[in-house]
Amino acid sequence: MSRPLSFLLFALTLTVAVQVKAQVQQITYTEPEREDGRRTNFEIIGKINDNFLVFKNNNSTNAISIYDSDMKLQQRVPLSFLPDKYINVDFVAYPEFCYLIYEYQKKASSTAQRSSSTVRPAR
Repeated sequence: MSRPLSFLLFALTLTVAVQVKAQVQQITYTEPEREDGRRTNFEIIGKINDNFLVFKNNNSTNAISIYDSDMKLQQRVPLSFLPDKYINVDFVAYPEFCYLIYEYQKKASSTAQRSSSTVRPAR
């Protein structure tokens, strides 16, 4: 291979490598909270009003943790309205709020009940 052609091939490879490196994701994480343990169940709700919302369940304690864009904890909101034992919790997220939908069963009834709540984090 001639010298100018090999230099051109090297320059092209270097240019592609630099562009690929510039498009790499950045991963940011947060330190665990005091209440978090190995058995903490969590669900990432999503980004709402420039904050990240995460639902956490520790035994029978339910809360939504609100993080800023640097994953610093801004607020932990306890969800005292949720029953101690529920069957399922789901979220429907929108840009400014989300719906929390939970399913539970009353002790005297064999049918499951469903209820919902709207979560609107402060700006």
